[in-house]
Amino acid sequence: KGLKGKITLYQDPKKDSIVKVNRYKKKKLFYYSDKVIWMPAEGTVVLGDKPYKFTPEKCYGRLDWGRGVWPYKINWYWGGASGKTADGHEIWFSHGHSYEDPALHDKNMVGYDGQGHKLGPIRFHVPENPMDPWGFTSEDGRFEMTLKPIFHHISGMNFVIFSSKSIIAYGYYSGTVVLDDGTKLHVENLLGHAEAIKWRW
Repeated sequence: KGLKGKITLYQDPKKDSIVKVNRYKKKKLFYYSDKVIWMPAEGTVVLGDKPYKFTPEKCYGRLDWGRGVWPYKINWYWGGASGKTADGHEIWFSHGHSYEDPALHDKNMVGYDGQGHKLGPIRFHVPENPMDPWGFTSEDGRFEMTLKPIFHHISGMNFVIFSSKSIIAYGYYSGTVVLDDGTKLHVENLLGHAEAIKWRW
């Protein structure tokens, strides 16, 4: 059918984002990342002869940019979503976990109307069937979510000394998140993703 189109993502420099440098046990290893979760999207994509329009009032993208020198073995869990609450407020969140890299917890944050609110450690409860609901719980009770997938993607390879396995689910988040001032927000059907990644390279 063919696929073509153009989408522009907008970043407001006045709104908070996540910038983090991870250091590892070996001094030469590091990872710099910049996560911009709230980016209104505008444009059109045409699949075959059917156009799909993206409007910045209802459509959102994100930038997950990084550079570094990573360990030979690494695994992580990460997810995020962005959109608007039922009463029209901007909301996004980024949440991650890694048994090998506790510093990944520093990237846990919820954004509300442009302001970031830091979250503590969050655990991922990944189902055996990636199309079943994924669960997310926090030690302090500030982030309790469920992701109901509508699509998933699994990829991987194994060349003995090099291997990778990626499980990514896309769907709708529902649950609660608590801001720094104690305000409890209820999230319903916020479009986002979650992933479980294991690499040896």
